[in-house]
Amino acid sequence: MASLYSMRFAASGQQFGLIYIGNGVIAGADTTGITYDGTYVLEDSRFKGTAAMVQPQANQGYGGGGGTLTFDWPEDLQDGQHPASLGERTVTIVLRKLRDVP
Repeated sequence: MASLYSMRFAASGQQFGLIYIGNGVIAGADTTGITYDGTYVLEDSRFKGTAAMVQPQANQGYGGGGGTLTFDWPEDLQDGQHPASLGERTVTIVLRKLRDVP
């Protein structure tokens, strides 16, 4: 099922945004201007995938920058904290489901 989530990086007071997860796609944007564009597969009841984080040149001095976000989350994605990797770093992303999207 496709859903829209609010998201924020737990360690950053700057990155808040919206993320769509559904139909093999993850896409969104945050308040620092970073866009998220990626794909996932559902394997063993888990969302496994990657999303490119692209920060516009004009916003390079603000926020956390770009990179590749890698995630392995349960299919029954609950509100709360979810670990992910950003390059070599482990990050925590806080998700809150806003609604299902048909």
